[in-house]
Amino acid sequence: IGSIFKSPLGGAIFGVEVLYRDDFEAAALIPAIISSIVAYSIFCSYSGWGPLFTTPFFIFDNPVALFFFAVLGLACAFLGVLYVKVFYGVRDHFFRRLPLIPHLKPAIGGLMLGGLALFFPQVLGGGYGWIQMALNGKIVVGTMLVLCLVKILGTSFTISSGGSGGVFAPSLYIGAMIGGVLGQVSHHYFPDIITQPTSFVLVGMGAFFAGAANVPISAIILVSEMARNYQLLAPMMLVSAISHVLTKRWTIYEKQVLNMTESPAHLGDLTVNVLEEVRVGDIFDQQRDVVTIPENMPLREIIRLVADEKDSYFPVSNSDGKLVGVLALKHIRSVLFEETVQDLLVAEDLMTEFEAVTLEDNLYIALKKFIESNYGQIPVLEEKGSDKVIGMLSHEDVINAYDRTIMTRRAEGSEE
Repeated sequence: IGSIFKSPLGGAIFGVEVLYRDDFEAAALIPAIISSIVAYSIFCSYSGWGPLFTTPFFIFDNPVALFFFAVLGLACAFLGVLYVKVFYGVRDHFFRRLPLIPHLKPAIGGLMLGGLALFFPQVLGGGYGWIQMALNGKIVVGTMLVLCLVKILGTSFTISSGGSGGVFAPSLYIGAMIGGVLGQVSHHYFPDIITQPTSFVLVGMGAFFAGAANVPISAIILVSEMARNYQLLAPMMLVSAISHVLTKRWTIYEKQVLNMTESPAHLGDLTVNVLEEVRVGDIFDQQRDVVTIPENMPLREIIRLVADEKDSYFPVSNSDGKLVGVLALKHIRSVLFEETVQDLLVAEDLMTEFEAVTLEDNLYIALKKFIESNYGQIPVLEEKGSDKVIGMLSHEDVINAYDRTIMTRRAEGSEE
């Protein structure tokens, strides 16, 4: 984005903003800036350093004009929602239902686009030439209004059918045309207030993309850099904010998630953070009885003791009642029915040394012990330095606690 559209700062911010509707990937900002600068410098060394669009010297010097720009924001929001609904509606309700092999569907989309282009050739390609003509005031209002809707259809036919293409350039195109319409109409009825109607073209580009893609900050910078025109920042900020707020529920980027909490890339981080905030004591049921096996108990007696128990892991204690290990039934299955050894083997021979957790330990510490041991249960001590086992914590308890915490956080986030 930074190189192709000659917008190094906008491209970098776009990269960290487009991933989420309500968040930024802040940790990626510096790497994104560096990569954008490198790409921009190399690309422009080959293609030239001039702006993507040439514009008149736009200037914002009349606060009353903000009212007309606000109307543009409303129009961009309406079109943005329409764009998203048509784009995915054509895919879900038409192309996906066609009883054809996937290879043929882009051909059908191409045929539909070709038929549309017979009547509106302006729909083809990226449309930069038509955007430039709108900036120069060389397209009439009726044509620009039709091109808004036609471009939405053309983009949907192309990409929703499985064809190759992007949504960034079409978004600029649609925003430019609706901006041109509002600018010309406003100038016609209020020429003393709206003295530069084509300025609405540039503002519309940023506002429409800000709403359709949920990128209000980067859209403002992108469009300003592409035209090398920063005189319209105030109206563009207003219009982009209006468009973004009204279209926040919709986005042209289907994989864009709400925030980092919803991101698969941050699932591991969130898991650690959540588990670190919950103590073992918060989820541990101290009312549950625990069966402790003395270290000198013969295997025959162990079998009799645990025969009716639902658990598969039992703490082993010495003569002083101190925890010395854990007996896992899965490790002794091979000798359970060996009559010759049932009086020879004792718990000490069959147990595994194991470190317990305390009520004050967090669930992340407990999870690490589960992973290291591959056990389904681990013993719990009342406090550090204590030898008394008060119960067994199960891996299922930790997973259930994590799920409950995540659901609670998501519910709180939705309420906010």
